[in-house]
Amino acid sequence: MTIAHMTDRHDHSNITLIAVCFGLFMIQLDLTVVNVALKSIQDNLHAGVTALQWVVDAYAILFSSLMLTTGVVAAILGSAAALLLGAFISWQFIEFHTI
Repeated sequence: MTIAHMTDRHDHSNITLIAVCFGLFMIQLDLTVVNVALKSIQDNLHAGVTALQWVVDAYAILFSSLMLTTGVVAAILGSAAALLLGAFISWQFIEFHTI
């Protein structure tokens, strides 16, 4: 193994680390938004503490199950094809739900 090969590998590992850290940051930000919205959910739906806990738990379970599913899809199709598939599904969802 040459020094140049080891340096290239090190550069890719830093990019991977940055991408993973950014992904985890976005997940935490997303869960924070859900927790901030709990007050308006409680006011609009007249929900108690137990119902609010169900909202957070249901969101976390749905989010994590979709992450696992997309990981399997990316492993089968490849990351580029999985990204295009996700973009297409998102585009269809947005197009269908716009007024």
